[in-house]
Amino acid sequence: MSILQITSLLIVLAGAFGAINYLFLRLPSAIGILVVALVTSFAVIATDALRCLSKELSADFMRRL
Repeated sequence: MSILQITSLLIVLAGAFGAINYLFLRLPSAIGILVVALVTSFAVIATDALRCLSKELSADFMRRL
């Protein structure tokens, strides 16, 4: 990804996080965006961990076959 694409992605994510805060959380702007970004980061980490776990389980299953 180029610098322009990364910058535009960050701006879009900040806007989306701000909209989520405005519509659902109603926290002050900076705190709400921080909370939504933190939850999103944890979700990405959990998804990656589950993906790695599923790869290990499927590799173990294939070895048993």
